[in-house]
Amino acid sequence: MILRHSIAVVMFCCALLLTQCKGDCHKHDTCDPIHYKLNIDIGFDYFIFKKNSYWIYKDTKTGAIDTQTCLGYRIDTVFHKGEYEPRNNISIEYPRYYSQLYSSYYKWYIYQETGPHYADDPGITDPKVILTRYVQSGLVVCFFNPFNKDFITGTGSHSCKLIGFDSTFVLQGKTYENVAKFFIDRDNTWGNDPSNTDASVNYYWAKGVGLIKKESTNNSGNWELIEYNIIQ
Repeated sequence: MILRHSIAVVMFCCALLLTQCKGDCHKHDTCDPIHYKLNIDIGFDYFIFKKNSYWIYKDTKTGAIDTQTCLGYRIDTVFHKGEYEPRNNISIEYPRYYSQLYSSYYKWYIYQETGPHYADDPGITDPKVILTRYVQSGLVVCFFNPFNKDFITGTGSHSCKLIGFDSTFVLQGKTYENVAKFFIDRDNTWGNDPSNTDASVNYYWAKGVGLIKKESTNNSGNWELIEYNIIQ
């Protein structure tokens, strides 16, 4: 009995010593470095298309036509190292996407980009792709992947959540596949008219095509895709 007790005490002391050494390695910057290469391009095929791709939308209320043309995009490889203990020995590498489109109806540019990631984030090994669209009237977070109905993102002034996913979806006589539907409670990119800048809006994204529909839930009218030409 005494021997078993002694062995248990020794094992406890060893574990305590290892924990102390591990903590000390951060203090003395001697921890073995850990590098993660994040594969976060799983959602990129919903919005990455080459220059001169275009999408033509029709407003179902007014009949107005808007052609949005891709003027170009880029993907940067970003590196980030942890700045705070106990993660200052961790570094990450991931792709970050930027693009520019032009709207013929609003006569403004649309900028899209995915969000940054930080090595200090304990959940960095399971990151999400979050897409933000900017126009001259504001910005909106309107897409994320992986698709998870329990996840909510946004900026504080608005929130974005996944409300549905259809394997097939019919719009304007065309069938689209793998369509993710998001709800934004306050979208100040809906238009440049102040009465519409805080609309609640549903966004429909189709894999391999991009944004196929925007519908306001508290203002009549939708923008629906009627024609497109994708260059990949």
